[in-house]
Amino acid sequence: MEEIDVLIAKRMGVHLYLSGVVGELLEFQNALFESSVKTELNSDLELFQAFCASDNMALKHSQHFIWSRLHDRKWDTVDPMWRMAYVVITIRLVSGILQSKSFNLKQVLEEIDVALIIGGPFSELHEIAALIHKLIDRCIVQDVQWSSSFILKTNEGNAVTYKSTPSIPWFRENAMKIQEPHILLNTMDHWPALSKWKNMQYLLDLLAYRTVPVEVGFDYLDDSWSQKLMTFGEFALDYLLEDRKGYLAQFELFDLVGSELKRDIVIPDYCTLSLHSPSELPVVSVNIWIGPAKTISRCHFDLKHNLLCQVVGTKRIKIIHPKYTDYLYPIGNTSGILDLDAPKEEIISDFPNYTHVVSQDCVLQPGEMLYIPPGFWHYVVAESFSISVSFWWD
Repeated sequence: MEEIDVLIAKRMGVHLYLSGVVGELLEFQNALFESSVKTELNSDLELFQAFCASDNMALKHSQHFIWSRLHDRKWDTVDPMWRMAYVVITIRLVSGILQSKSFNLKQVLEEIDVALIIGGPFSELHEIAALIHKLIDRCIVQDVQWSSSFILKTNEGNAVTYKSTPSIPWFRENAMKIQEPHILLNTMDHWPALSKWKNMQYLLDLLAYRTVPVEVGFDYLDDSWSQKLMTFGEFALDYLLEDRKGYLAQFELFDLVGSELKRDIVIPDYCTLSLHSPSELPVVSVNIWIGPAKTISRCHFDLKHNLLCQVVGTKRIKIIHPKYTDYLYPIGNTSGILDLDAPKEEIISDFPNYTHVVSQDCVLQPGEMLYIPPGFWHYVVAESFSISVSFWWD
């Protein structure tokens, strides 16, 4: 249907066609306003004043005001109502832009994407953003090759166990229940992503003008680290192809771009298993990880079951049992040891207790899934340009 919509839009004129999109935007905005924001207006004078804006300049001022309110405190303490307010104001602003005599579709798409990142996934906005992206001229690259692989070092830890096409009962008893990492083989061979995502032009056709958050810098605990909003095309051309340090990490890209990219992957059936509530299907978080060679995820642990699925390129991974936690000099859920790829003797000279640590090491190849149990430490290094998808569940 989207392809038909694009053809119709090009025949009747983008400006005229988008007048219908404005109607859809305003209808969604009204519903969101009634359900999430309206009841707060009487109790919050600042929010009430923000919603009194009518023209585009005043709406832009209100948007900046709400943005500052969202960022003057820790993100996890922000009232969700203010996030919804940002989405509503943005839709009003975008609708005004689309009804003007001239507008920039890239600017409109950026406004919608930032609202989706701030406010969360909304299927109505996803579909509209995907359509607008299709109306923009393609970003075309010629003869592009992803960065070549390199070898950091040979594995020094114990091997991770491989298992080919395990049954769901086997996986529950021999991986989840006893908390044993495994590399699962022949479990994602049917994913279209394994072939499609090797082609950069394919990804650019879907994502080139979509705004994404990119981690820039060596390490998120370092002062030089920052997170920047940029289009995927800028990220691909300026960071991935130039081997610059940039990482699209732990991002719910599939929620941002709608259904088209989701069709390239399949949520593994193993994610339906729960050790706590067998009768209830767990909520599964799906994240994407895209970065150039030498991208590092510092040693850390997560509190959920994790299936890390390698789609393009290879990753070297060191897994460490939770019983060694005290020897990793933890800072929250992150190890105080920065470089676990350094020779062990060098690490021990600065962190003597690391001598007690025994790891499991592996190189994850395209088409392989790595199961990481909750609480297990893992240190990840991309040996080449890499795309991975992770599935987290309780």
